[in-house]
Amino acid sequence: MTDSLEKKLKTANAFDPPWLKAQLENWDYKEEQKKSDFMEHMYMCSGRQDPNHPMHSLYTNLWQDFCLKEAGVFARNKWFEMMDAARNFEFELALVSQDTKQDPSMS
Repeated sequence: MTDSLEKKLKTANAFDPPWLKAQLENWDYKEEQKKSDFMEHMYMCSGRQDPNHPMHSLYTNLWQDFCLKEAGVFARNKWFEMMDAARNFEFELALVSQDTKQDPSMS
């Protein structure tokens, strides 16, 4: 290591470039912790903590796996529930409409 490099490294804030300072000023540690906690949840749900898992110790594609195997299935099921609810509502609305046409006193 050269003397000039060593001197620069010993200078206060040598490792604090302006872009890093700006990033840290806007740092939301609570949001970052939530991201980390959720990533750990996805990791545990995937079974990757098992040394025999082919992706053991890797976080690669966790989000894709989560979307396909957990969130995607949930979202798909919710969509069908909403479609069934909409059809039931439309059916009930049609029945009420028929009843009011048949009985003018209901209007």
